[in-house]
Amino acid sequence: MMKLVCNWLHLEEALELVLSTGFKEAKTISTKDMEQYYFANRTDGLLPASGEVFLLATT
Repeated sequence: MMKLVCNWLHLEEALELVLSTGFKEAKTISTKDMEQYYFANRTDGLLPASGEVFLLATT
């Protein structure tokens, strides 16, 4: 099952598109990843919105 990035683009297609435009690396960051990396030690209970996936591309 493919995951939609937006209404018309699947995650795999988004990664291919980003890499085809000259970016050397591309990865996705899930809500669970964000919780682990950025929100784990918070004492106020703040969490990222559920269901969001970020695409990080670097040159």
